[in-house]
Amino acid sequence: MTFAVILFSMSAFSQPLWMRYNKISPDGDKIAFSYKGDVYVVDSKGGMALQLTTNSSYDYCPVWSHDGKTIAFATDRNGNFDIYTVSVNGGVAMRVTTNSASETPLAFSPDDTEIYYSAYIQKDAADAQFASGWLTELYRVPVNGGRPQQVTAATVCSVSFDEDGESFLYYDRKGSENVWRKHQTSSVARDIVYYNAKEKSHKILTTNVGEDRDPIFTPDHKNIVFLSERDGRSQNVYMMPFKRDGATGKANGNGGKTIIPLPMVQQVTDFQTYPVRFLSMADNGKICYGYQGEIYTQMIGEEPQKVEIEIVNDQENTVERGKFGDASELTITPDGDLIAFVSRGE
Repeated sequence: MTFAVILFSMSAFSQPLWMRYNKISPDGDKIAFSYKGDVYVVDSKGGMALQLTTNSSYDYCPVWSHDGKTIAFATDRNGNFDIYTVSVNGGVAMRVTTNSASETPLAFSPDDTEIYYSAYIQKDAADAQFASGWLTELYRVPVNGGRPQQVTAATVCSVSFDEDGESFLYYDRKGSENVWRKHQTSSVARDIVYYNAKEKSHKILTTNVGEDRDPIFTPDHKNIVFLSERDGRSQNVYMMPFKRDGATGKANGNGGKTIIPLPMVQQVTDFQTYPVRFLSMADNGKICYGYQGEIYTQMIGEEPQKVEIEIVNDQENTVERGKFGDASELTITPDGDLIAFVSRGE
């Protein structure tokens, strides 16, 4: 006997949960996010979301161009994850990367001519890290496709450019620990790092024994906002000053100034129990993040605002099939979560 359990969507309209990889646009007017394997865009004040991708592949990790016209994202429509771009208004997506490795977009270059992304392709000959798929390298590729160039063999997990347009903040990865694990305190917990492009040097800016992630320069480049688990709290948004050694206030255009982060760290959000994730910031200083599968925006010093989002799409009915020989006496629990049946006397 072969049985199939069919779960029907009650309505084409849904109040979505577990929207992920949300990114606010540079002007702060829109938010791109991934939901059930497709990329959407919604007004940052809420409302009906526009679905940008519709095929059966898994599309995620949208990244805004600085002019706000294009979104890069990762998709497995060719088997591995490649980077594609699509207009913010929708349309046909264009393939950018073609390597058989999986690539994840991190940022557009400040002039929007290149896309920076992470992938495990080839270590630099001088690199001392051991070979592993989770120790990726950082690359950049022309926005219309072409030959990629390795920026650094370091495991760069995010990119926030400094004023020189080449140096950037990032958070690292040092171990194979599950990236979703909460309350990790170990030698492989993530740290915030500053990459000096002129000197090709990396300087760790945080010493917290727990996780520090998603560092972003504030619009004036005087502070860093980031996600952190510290003081025994769940992961929340924090802010710390960013000071350069020298009166010019430039990162690298003046001889590669030394980065001196001040010890004062200010807590921005105070969510309890669950971690805040997917931090981004608009050019006007508005931050955007996810909490418990929903999306919030906030100006620093003000209260969080939940973005009320509506999604209407033609969701296919979910069909799960399980095959068992000589199955009989099938019954399902009232909540639909469990199935009991008899097979071969068991």
